[in-house]
Amino acid sequence: LGLLATTLLFAALMVAFAHTVVRGQLTSLLAEKGVAIARKIAADCVSPVITGRLFEIEMLFKDLQASEGDLVYAYVLGEDGRELVHTFSGGVPPALKEANPVPPSREVSARKVETDRGPVLDVGVPLLRGQAGVLHLGLSEARINEDVNRIVALILLVAALSLVIGGVVS
Repeated sequence: LGLLATTLLFAALMVAFAHTVVRGQLTSLLAEKGVAIARKIAADCVSPVITGRLFEIEMLFKDLQASEGDLVYAYVLGEDGRELVHTFSGGVPPALKEANPVPPSREVSARKVETDRGPVLDVGVPLLRGQAGVLHLGLSEARINEDVNRIVALILLVAALSLVIGGVVS
């Protein structure tokens, strides 16, 4: 009974650890990655926004979607809030435009938002301190959930094997 209780307690603690600490670390890494990508893309968008070459941003977004598996959406709003470029089929959902407002005084704003594709980290970066608009990138947290679920499954497998081996040995 002691081995069973110890093994189950250890497994429960490890599952809790995976759901809190590991998920937190992976979420922080996603945020860091999102901010770095958003800053780079924002810098690349300034000139095309100012000169009206929005097709260049569309191509940039297509390349970004092809290279970044976590990217759910990308869009640029003008300084007046109108949609300039986006990756949505029917326009930027109104609720999403309001989900993560980015004041010109901030360099970046990252906020978790719920979408029809699950939880997404929305990263907003002002273009020229907001004078040319705001870029938003949405990064999916699905891979984080998959990774945590794999870790939990591995913990449970090790716990089950420990119980079987402990039962055979005793």
